[in-house]
Amino acid sequence: RPGTPFTFHDHPQGPHPWAAEHASWEGPALLQATRAGDRYGAWWFYDRVGETWQQRCLYLNFQAPMVRLADGYATDDHGLDLIVHPDGRREWKDVEDLHGQLAEGRIDEQTVLAVLAETALVLAELDSGDPWWSRWDGWLPDA
Repeated sequence: RPGTPFTFHDHPQGPHPWAAEHASWEGPALLQATRAGDRYGAWWFYDRVGETWQQRCLYLNFQAPMVRLADGYATDDHGLDLIVHPDGRREWKDVEDLHGQLAEGRIDEQTVLAVLAETALVLAELDSGDPWWSRWDGWLPDA
């Protein structure tokens, strides 16, 4: 939900770009689902419509595999995203961020190649018509 606090771990290349400006999530309601080892997570964004929530889109966020911590989870966002609109249309987002992170030294070439390989797996999941994350389709936050 909006207002959920953020924390940012130390990173060898310096502070996370959001660390100084974002103490909490200030966007729409969000549900995130990830699987161990995957380099992406499935995120559903929801907008408040009157007294209820409405799904805005599915957002496939390419990131380092999620690591469980004593007080939460840790991952690194790789910048690249794939938006799947309710009508099924697909839209790549922040493609240049993957290159930018490489140029800044925040990720290495091996990571870029791993992320690009993961995009092929995600597209195959979508094309299957029954991706693993579809069990959450239709879920809505509590009013």
